[in-house]
Amino acid sequence: MITASALESLSPDEFARLAVELDQLDQKLGQKARAELTRLAHGNTLAELVRNLRDALAPEAIQAAAALLAANESGCPCSGGTPPEPTDSQIQTATDQLVRRASAPFVRNVEFRALLCVLFTNSALPLN
Repeated sequence: MITASALESLSPDEFARLAVELDQLDQKLGQKARAELTRLAHGNTLAELVRNLRDALAPEAIQAAAALLAANESGCPCSGGTPPEPTDSQIQTATDQLVRRASAPFVRNVEFRALLCVLFTNSALPLN
């Protein structure tokens, strides 16, 4: 089974690959399996969760989150003035935060992860 710690330690490239594999799995699922995953994901469809994973890696989302971090850390007011450019460290922190937020439904939900593993196994898709 995919462990929470394994999900939390994925690199951005591995994270993107997981989103692709989950999307492929979603395309193969029947209505019953989709409904059960949605139930276990507290009403979120697998397609929605995949979209959240992809959005977390979007350069625009990372840049916006990093810019907000830079502004907050510099004490720059939200209106007026030019906020500082984000540092590499702030960009990495923003990326980590976005990935953590998008992966939370997978990390926190053992039953959901277990069903995903069964479905991956039955669909003959790789897990990584």
